[in-house]
Amino acid sequence: GGGTTTPAAGVHTYDNGTVVDITATPADGYEFVNWTGDTGTVANVNLAATTVTMTADISLTANFAVIQYNLTMAVNDADGGTTNPAIGVHTYDTGTVVDITATPADGYEFDSWTGAVADPNSATTTVTVTADITVTANFVIP
Repeated sequence: GGGTTTPAAGVHTYDNGTVVDITATPADGYEFVNWTGDTGTVANVNLAATTVTMTADISLTANFAVIQYNLTMAVNDADGGTTNPAIGVHTYDTGTVVDITATPADGYEFDSWTGAVADPNSATTTVTVTADITVTANFVIP
């Protein structure tokens, strides 16, 4: 489910010495990693679009990985409260919707979120991870 290849997955027959264009196309939410298998005549195993020279029976695999991004949780006024997920860096697959909550410490109240959250004025909201992002819970003394 990570992607497709050209030529398509399966057995293909070529004459000895033929240079074959091969391409790996990642599906949405995935990225190409590399080619593995009988890679001795692959021009560049780290390129999604490359060539292989047929010198024998060759079996190749295109490897894909889910794209992941970092969600950094922070607070404004370090003594003001905590977040869930906890303050720090958390890694999620692209497109993940993360429930986030800000909990004020004694003597503080939640003010707002800074960052691309669904509802910046609600202590409990969500953020959709589609890139590296920082979300900050802002606390104030009433």
